[in-house]
Amino acid sequence: KPRLMAANADVTRVSMFQMGSRNEPVPFRIPQDAVELSRRVRERNAALVVIDPLIEFVDGKLDSHKSQPMRQAMASLNSIARDTGCAILALFHLNKGSSNDPLLRHEASAALTQVVRGAMLLGHDPDDPDGEDGSRRVLATTSSNLAALAPSLVLKISTRVVTGGQGEPITTAAIKPTGEESSASGYDLLGQRGGDDERSTLDEAVDFLRAELAGGTQLAQVVTTAARTLGISDRTLKRARDKLGIVASKRGFQGPWQWSLPKEAN
Repeated sequence: KPRLMAANADVTRVSMFQMGSRNEPVPFRIPQDAVELSRRVRERNAALVVIDPLIEFVDGKLDSHKSQPMRQAMASLNSIARDTGCAILALFHLNKGSSNDPLLRHEASAALTQVVRGAMLLGHDPDDPDGEDGSRRVLATTSSNLAALAPSLVLKISTRVVTGGQGEPITTAAIKPTGEESSASGYDLLGQRGGDDERSTLDEAVDFLRAELAGGTQLAQVVTTAARTLGISDRTLKRARDKLGIVASKRGFQGPWQWSLPKEAN
């Protein structure tokens, strides 16, 4: 709430969604609670739903590293947006990989960036004279299914003091656009792209496989399809499999092929 106040938001138009009652809240989970969320959106005529962070609200029984469960979870949110006309902003964090490809650096399955209509990345401004200790940030559009990629924007974080409900001062942070555009892309925010620092397509494919199979065995066809969506060729994917020592097996005598990381990599 203090950050909303620092952004000059009308907090009377903001509400927190939770299952259960105020005194006995129940964790909200997707996809099973999507119907109730849709009902609340219609009830309040909500224009925006913010889920922060997304992974925290995905059903714990689902394997977030597998494409199919995450596609089902995201489909339930897409359905709400489509049926009600509201926008859904789902936030997620970066994984600990070394890739500078935004499509490979988010937590959980690659399905997250395959299903959403648009993705953005917020990071330190590479041109900030104070480096990573500086207050400048860049918001870069990393993918879009609706339009051409928008220019990256420069924002600045500052300290604000707002007044609490009891009249007490609360120190918080505010972030505002500076009005400048930045030439930095999502790749630049994760590490310079090009020259000696450019990672090979094989390295990117290796990172992709590690992320996709981190949660356990997956169907080979599902992983291959996800890789193609990210622009990873079948040949590069095969080289990455060989480099990682991916274990291929069949589900039953005539079942489909499935892949898993070698035991020492788990």
